[in-house]
Amino acid sequence: MITVDTDASHRVPPGPGSHQVSGFSLPPAMEYYYAPTHPAYRTLPPWLDADGATSAQRPMQMIYPEQGATLFVPVQLNGELGRVVFQLAHQRTDATVHWDLDGKYLGSTQREHRLASVVPDGEHT
Repeated sequence: MITVDTDASHRVPPGPGSHQVSGFSLPPAMEYYYAPTHPAYRTLPPWLDADGATSAQRPMQMIYPEQGATLFVPVQLNGELGRVVFQLAHQRTDATVHWDLDGKYLGSTQREHRLASVVPDGEHT
């Protein structure tokens, strides 16, 4: 059960003017694959204000590479290092995602959050 405002457009803390409705939420990566094949699936409404959200409620999740993954980047036929394609799922379809690797800005994506980039050897954050 989630607590929503009177028109059920936002989640709110319990209190006057709120009521509870049933619903379920999937992590962003699962939702990315589940929602297109289940038209009845609806994401939970957003929080009315940021103070109501908890740290466990993250709107995006990396699909590839997974955290801690070891990547093997091929060398192209022309001798140049290949690119790694990063992919993430975001619960808001209108979101713009800004990508960085080790604090270096790589670019931004909208809707389909995939970004190809040359990644040098070593550990990265």
